[in-house]
Amino acid sequence: MQLINRQLISVLLLLCGIGYITVLMAHSWKQIAILLASANIALLALSCVIGIASMIVTSLFFHHLLDKHALPLPIGDVHRLFFFGQVAKYVPGKIWGILYQITSINKDGASRGIAAANLDLMVISILSNLSLGMVLLAYSINQFLAAATFFLGLYATVLTSRSILSGKVVGWILSKFTRDRATQFRQTGPSKNKVTPVILYYVLISITGVLAYYLMMNAVFSFSFHHVIVHIAYLILAWVVGVFLFLVPAGIGVRELVFIAFGKYLGVGESVDTLATIAVVSRFWQVFQELGAAAVVFLWQNAERK
Repeated sequence: MQLINRQLISVLLLLCGIGYITVLMAHSWKQIAILLASANIALLALSCVIGIASMIVTSLFFHHLLDKHALPLPIGDVHRLFFFGQVAKYVPGKIWGILYQITSINKDGASRGIAAANLDLMVISILSNLSLGMVLLAYSINQFLAAATFFLGLYATVLTSRSILSGKVVGWILSKFTRDRATQFRQTGPSKNKVTPVILYYVLISITGVLAYYLMMNAVFSFSFHHVIVHIAYLILAWVVGVFLFLVPAGIGVRELVFIAFGKYLGVGESVDTLATIAVVSRFWQVFQELGAAAVVFLWQNAERK
């Protein structure tokens, strides 16, 4: 009965996420259609492929983090947790993607491992994206400054990844709701806390993330190279701000408003209407990738069962 309830909750969260995204896309579809009519579809498609590749890099890194927190899972299960969780995060509230993941795994220590891995991933993603946004802004001033910012961000990310604080925090929280408190404070072994996956994640996510954004901007808009770099930087930094708004699903609305504010007061002279258009296109471009990746994982796993 408990297993059935867990599966029912996970399915309901997934369906709620899909429904929320569908309503959001339908609301602004006319504006999206006008832009797509004049866009370079081949370049836009390529940007989506590279964007999905960036998500796969993150999913592989999530696999490493689960292993770090004593929850080794098959890579296929990790991809399902990660990509389906990306859809569930659009349900209002920040916890639903994680709750979907927890209810999908019937294994001892799953709650602690998944929660700790997600906390690690969130902190490392914030650091890497904050660094990447600053690198792009620095690049428009001085290339050496950009390089120094990149390596400083890498050092901070690696240093943070070595910490076992996330496991302790999650263990302490879970201990308040369970009787077996001793098992909640298992610490990560040194062999699980490797530096190489963190470096690869930081480098690959920086390359694929910026390249995907750059191709998308060139496919839909006609900006100069400098303008594109600045817009990408503000989109990335707006994502960082959106992460801290815990009651807003996937930072919807917050990221767009922050990006427009950055562009208006610190930008390169674009109108508010143009900035709003960039924000809307970027949002649905990302949603399309998340739905596409989740669909591919779903079809792939169904094919494997057959």
